[in-house]
Amino acid sequence: MRPPADATPAVPEHLPRALRRALQRGKAGTARAREVRVPSVIAAGIRRTERERRADVIARPMRNMFALLAQGEVYEIDGQAHMWMPEIDTAPARKASEWVVIPHVVRGWIDLWTRIAPDLRLYRMQVLADRLDQGKPLTERLVEQARNEFEQTIERIGQIEHGQLVSTITTQEIAWEMERLQGGGAA
Repeated sequence: MRPPADATPAVPEHLPRALRRALQRGKAGTARAREVRVPSVIAAGIRRTERERRADVIARPMRNMFALLAQGEVYEIDGQAHMWMPEIDTAPARKASEWVVIPHVVRGWIDLWTRIAPDLRLYRMQVLADRLDQGKPLTERLVEQARNEFEQTIERIGQIEHGQLVSTITTQEIAWEMERLQGGGAA
């Protein structure tokens, strides 16, 4: 037996209450039922989850670097500490990787966060970069303190709008390229 055409369809109980109510108010088969807007609380949660996922992707290479440093391992090329840095492209299936000098990466991260959040204190990360540049040994405590400062920056990514983050990164990349072209360093 078919339900009458004007009957409201059953709404699954596993859906959030606000979404269930919105579906119950709509009529089956009408445009109104298909155009249910996601409640702002749910939309905010989705955006926050997406920012956290993006932060994890951004943080992965640096977390790997800190893990190696904590184990006392570092790759050395031409007397400098290096790490394997994947460059994640937005195009599907396009990934490139390169070896980068760890102190440059750490200083680049510090420069970026000085622009984004000048209130963050990243002193231990600077000390870590300096010690690697000078070929001095690292203590487990210094690596852990620098990692904690790094994780503070990652927590902040979730609070920053994507457009602001992309704009700051682009500005920083331009500054590094200008510095490199002027012979001021190897960015």
